[in-house]
Amino acid sequence: MTEKPTYQELEQEIKRLETLLKKKAVDQKKIILNQQRLDSLWKVSSMVQEEFKEICDTLLKEIVNMTGSAYGFFGFFNDDESEMTVYSWSKAVMKDCVASHKPLVFPIDQSGIWGNAVRERKPVVYNDYDQNWTNKRGLPAGHVEIKRILSVPVFSLSGKIAALGCVANKHEDYSNDDVSQLVAYLHNIQLILESRKTEEERKHLLEVSLSELKTLRGILPLCSFCKKIRDDQGYWENVDVYIHKYSQADISHSICPDCMQKHYPEEYRDIMKNKGQKES
Repeated sequence: MTEKPTYQELEQEIKRLETLLKKKAVDQKKIILNQQRLDSLWKVSSMVQEEFKEICDTLLKEIVNMTGSAYGFFGFFNDDESEMTVYSWSKAVMKDCVASHKPLVFPIDQSGIWGNAVRERKPVVYNDYDQNWTNKRGLPAGHVEIKRILSVPVFSLSGKIAALGCVANKHEDYSNDDVSQLVAYLHNIQLILESRKTEEERKHLLEVSLSELKTLRGILPLCSFCKKIRDDQGYWENVDVYIHKYSQADISHSICPDCMQKHYPEEYRDIMKNKGQKES
């Protein structure tokens, strides 16, 4: 006959089941977040023909939703990481931002605690904004109250900080999972953006090369006397100037044998004499 479990054994079994259910719920949440991140990456990678501002707006929307935040911004840095240009930010943060459509430029040396991610070159989390944090500068007039903030730097392939994603006012504390998700997402976004930039540069070089090739293959108006070439604007240019201007070729000046004989007969005879001696 099977013995009935004691009250203590039942209590332990209930706790075990509760732990399993919580773990299952956490795992399911991670699966959903990973799927959302992948879907977002596909969305951005497919926006190859969209305007840059629209891409930035999409990125901002994704990082805000991904972390369950109320506000956020996404910006790009100049080469020396001294300034950040923000193309997309939550308009609800500042009342007077609603009418602004121009990019915002922030000097990093004047930034608040969100800029610590740049100074420390790593993600920073402040789940209690009211504390006296380093570089905290307070909020400007008209700004919404900030309760907690997460700021993540985005590094380029060369190791420089290329961008920054910042979110604020999640209903609960930002966790390590929020940091990991945002770091992984923005890292992949940077790879997509750099790939797009490289492709645009290649496309531009191809267009320039094709234009140059078309120019050099066309019928060139050449002066019968001075041998200058007339360009599309009607200006006459020397052949060497024209070729250098409309191609990637560098011109090296020299003298052909016929011109050498005509303009420098003595030097020409010496050269030919030496050449004949060497051949014999």
